[in-house]
This record gives sequence, C-alpha cells and structure tokens, in this order.
Amino acid sequence: MENYKITNKIGETDISKVYNISYDSGEKRVLKVIDYSKLNDILKNRVFNELKIIDLINEQPNIVKYYNYEINDQTKNIFIIMEQLKDIKNYFHAKTITYKEVTKLCLDICCALETFHKNNLIHCDIKPSNIFIDNDGNFKLGDFNSVISNKSNTYYGTPAFTAPECFINQFDKRCDIYSLGLVMYTLLNGGLLPFQQSENDYEEAIRIRNSGKDIQIIEDVKEELMNIILKCIQFNPNNRYNNVEELKYDIIKCQEKNIKSNNLKKINFSFLDLTMDVKNPILKNKFAITLRNYSIKYSLKQQITIIIFILLIIILLGNYTLYLIKNKPCKDGFVNNNGICVEGYYKCEKGYTLKDKECIKTIKEEKARANYYCPKGYSLKEGYCVNDSIMHANFEYKCADGFTLKGDKCYKEESAQAPLLHSCPDNYILAGTKCITATSIDAYVSYSCSSADYILQGKNCVKKDSTITKATKSYSCPNGGVLDNTTCDITTEPKSTVLKKCDSGTYSVIDKKCHLKYSATVTYVCNNGIHDGAGNCITDSSVSKPADEIYTCPENYIRVAEKCTKAETLDATKNYYCPTDTVLKNGMCYGTITSDALGIYTCPDGYLLSGLSCVKDDLKTPNVKYTCSRLYKLDGSKCKKYETKEPIIVLKRKEDVHE
Repeated sequence: MENYKITNKIGETDISKVYNISYDSGEKRVLKVIDYSKLNDILKNRVFNELKIIDLINEQPNIVKYYNYEINDQTKNIFIIMEQLKDIKNYFHAKTITYKEVTKLCLDICCALETFHKNNLIHCDIKPSNIFIDNDGNFKLGDFNSVISNKSNTYYGTPAFTAPECFINQFDKRCDIYSLGLVMYTLLNGGLLPFQQSENDYEEAIRIRNSGKDIQIIEDVKEELMNIILKCIQFNPNNRYNNVEELKYDIIKCQEKNIKSNNLKKINFSFLDLTMDVKNPILKNKFAITLRNYSIKYSLKQQITIIIFILLIIILLGNYTLYLIKNKPCKDGFVNNNGICVEGYYKCEKGYTLKDKECIKTIKEEKARANYYCPKGYSLKEGYCVNDSIMHANFEYKCADGFTLKGDKCYKEESAQAPLLHSCPDNYILAGTKCITATSIDAYVSYSCSSADYILQGKNCVKKDSTITKATKSYSCPNGGVLDNTTCDITTEPKSTVLKKCDSGTYSVIDKKCHLKYSATVTYVCNNGIHDGAGNCITDSSVSKPADEIYTCPENYIRVAEKCTKAETLDATKNYYCPTDTVLKNGMCYGTITSDALGIYTCPDGYLLSGLSCVKDDLKTPNVKYTCSRLYKLDGSKCKKYETKEPIIVLKRKEDVHE
C-alpha cells in the first residue's frame, strides 16, 4: 500500500501479526497483517465487519485512527495501517493512577461511545487492552472486531468486563456503560475486578458479580467518583445511566470539584483479555447462573481481613508521615530542605517561574477542549439545552387570509362588474346605445382646433414654438499672428536692436522683438438652430395633436353617433355578460377560487415546533467546561504544557540579595 520500514513485531496470534512501522518522514504507525486463508466463516464476518466500522466512525478524535487498509487476493492477506498508541493496560501497569486520569478516561471514552450509539452500534468489548493513550494524554477506544448493531442476536465480549444480562442474550447500549464502569473500578482497585482477591480467582469473581450481589466500594476512593462508578455497574440495567450523555454530565461535575488524589494502589493487571461469544455453553455453565436469588458463601477468614486492614493503615500512616515531612511549613526567611528548615529562599533558572515551590516554564500551549452539558431534564441540541418534555405536534390545515377552510381545501368568493352589452332587433344597426335603420347614411366629418394657439393641418392641430439660446463665440486671426485671448499678435525682427526701432508695432525688451497687436475676428457658432446676427441661436419646434372631429348631417336627417338617419331610433337592449364558471347577480359576476389547504404542524402555547415534535419554550444556554489532556494544565480556556524543575535553594536571606 505505502512505502514504509518495519521496525519490530509487537504482537502475534494464530491468524495475525502486528508490527511497528516508520516512514522516511519519521512518522510512526502500526501495521496489522491478517492471514485471510486461516479465517473460518465466523472470523471472516467479524473481520469484514471491522473494516465497515472503520469507514463509518473513523473521524472521531477519541477513536483509534485508521489510515488505510487493503485486501490482497494474491497473498491472501489483509493489511491495516493505524496510528501508533499504547494501551492503558501496559501504560499503567505497575503505576498508580490519579482521579483526574480516571475522569479524563471516562469523559474521552464517553465521547467515542456517543459516535457508536448514534450509529446504532454497541462496542461490546470495552476493556483496558482496548483503550489507548496518545502522547498528549488523550484516551482513545479501539478494536472494532466485536462491534454489533442493536438488532444483532450475538454478543462477543470479554467475560471479565461483560454485563450480566449479556450472558442470557439481553443487551443494549447500557452494556457498554457497564463495561466502562468496570474498567474505572479495576483501575482504582489495583487491577482487580470486584470480588477478585488475586490474579487467579477472576472466574469466581465473575460468578459472584453475576449473582446480583451488591458491589462494594473501594477503600480510599472519593465518594463522588465511587458513586458514579457504582451507578455504571448496577446489576439491573434500569438502575444504570440510560445513556453516555448522562454519564458525561456527572463526570464533568465531578471534575469541577477538583478532587485531589490520595496515594492509590499500584496497578497489576490479571489475565482478563479473552474475547468470546458469551452464549458459548462453557461460559453459560460458568457465569450464566441464577442472576438474582443466588446466595454466595464467602470463605475468606477474618484474620486475613484484619491483616489486610492493618497493612492498609500502616501504608496510609507512612504515606501521610512522608507527606508531612516533605511539606513541613517553615517560618519567613527559611525553606524546607528535605524536612529541615534552613535559612534561605527558593530561586529558579532564567526562563522559569516559581509557583508552589516548583519552577515551571510553558513549552506548549493550545486551546482547551470545550465540553458542553445541560442540567438534568435537558438535552443538548443545536447549541441549546432543550427540555426533555416533548410531545407530538398537532397536524392541521391552514388557509390564507380571506379563504374559508373546508376539509383540506380553501375556498374564496370573488366578484367583478359584469360587462354591459347592447343589442338591436332585426333590420336595425347598433350605433352607440341606439338602434337605427339600415337606410341610414354616414355623417359628414369635419375637423377643428379648440385652441387659437394651434393651426389646423389636415386632421392634426399644430402649434409652432421657438427656443432662443446664446451662440458660442469663436476668435481667429485672419491677417496672421498668434491668438492671445481676443487679441492677435504679429511678431517681426526690429531694424536695430540697439536703437530698438520697428517698421510696425512696438519693441519688447523681454524677447527683443517687434509686436503688432490687433483685435481678433469674432465668429458666432450655433450647435442647434440658426444664428440671428445678434449673438443668439433660434431653434424652431412644433407640437402636434389630433384635431377634434365634428359630425354633421344634411337637412331632415337625425344624427345618431356617426350615422345620419330619417327614421326614429330605438334604445338598444342592455345585456350583462359573465364568463364561464361565474354567476351573474345584480350586474356583478361572482366566482369561487379553490386551492389545496396548507398542512402544517402546530404546538400549544409554551411549546416550540422542532421537526414533528413540540419542545418546551425554555431553551437554556449550555454550561461549558474546559478540559485538557492529562499532560496539560488548564489555564482559563487554554491548555498549557509545562516543563518543571526543582527550585534552587539559596542559603541566604532575600533581603541580603541584590539582583
């Protein structure tokens, strides 16, 4: 697929091998090679299911990034390239973990699970070896080999981290919340599951847990965080968080309390990683026992409990004593030097700032991650907190103003003045509103102008008008010379420059020439019209309009409109006419306009329409909590990574130092 160099092999199974690889650019990634020829039908389905999941959710920042994959039919291999990370099982092994790290892990994995659950997928196999950490302290969820849809009838998981109901084929997205709660419990319990006393008795611990026995709290774990974990791993799914959004809300509130870490146990993980079909008969015989009314008898002796309790007290007292020695307060002018107060003060190297007895320097800064959350009873939607009280919107039909609703149609009656038509009986001709006989003749037509300002020309009345404008003056020198404004200047050489004599004109000492000046000739120019000889331009124009028509008839004739008749006239009959689909009423034409009514969804008062649902009109602005990866510290809305050094102890009083 790509040009890379294999660095080393980091894992191997019967069907696959995993390598660290590097590129010429220095970038490091991981290559997984699956032997396609060794896969049975079930494993093939799971591998190809994993490739589909990669394409679906590969852009979420808290999910392991897959860069490329290829199925090679010739070599019978499947190649997958992904980012290089370290799983938390190896990262935290033989280390202690802080409350801040546990809450950061929970918040990051919740963000990953949101993507799975929104796509109707269940991860099924959340465990320490499937949770990874990058160089900036961000936690990521990986291994999609066991992912199923909500409608699947098979659940593949790791028994040690599988919810009890999954063993009897009852599962939903709350199973992932249960597994995440067990991971947090295990991290804070030194790598041991609930009811597990050693690395070898984890199967017994699973059976006890699946019996429905209440899981006990972990000593020295703060109440706020312990309550969240216990709610995640409730035996009855209905008593757990309903979704990861609710879990995120409580985790963020827990982070706001800034719980400080005690000296927690070191983590030594047991072998708990085997992923299997939880309906396997072997597992069902081991773990799918009566899930509620099953009594468990404990064989732990009281002496062991007392010894463990005493050891815990000794460890706590020892750690507390070391803490008091290291943080022993000293009076002004003295500093704590390994538990001894010595005269002096703390000092940092150039570029470092002293803070809380530690020298720090900012080496990297980036924007903090903004986590938005809403109060209980509200859900985050499109940047607002929306009340969870939702009802279905009412569907109804609406018409525009002036229309009447009938069923799913809108009706409106409109009217207009009916056109008036005149008609005559047979042997008569309509002339205006009169009926005349067919023996009529045309009236004589003559024309006239109503205003004396107009002159009759044919059938038009014409009025002439003149416009006077000033002509443009133009100057020229017809007898020679140079034009200077309105003067012409003829320049000649003098007879003698000494005597300054000229045949004509006047001598100028400036240019030593003779100048004869005379008035320039004036010419008048008209752009429009004709020059009248007095400096004006005359433009003639005319206005024309139709002349008035005058109809006249010979003697013994009567004029009717444009006709002359000897017979008496009749009044024409009045008739009103309406177009098709209208009705005549009192000289008016009435018609009905019909259109389809508009179907809309409506909500009662106090609710807003959202899609096909009604939500309460009390939108709230979500609260924002800024968080940083575990290697950064929050400063307002910025995440800063510090380089720290132990301060230098200067054995002098401050007032004696002049720097």
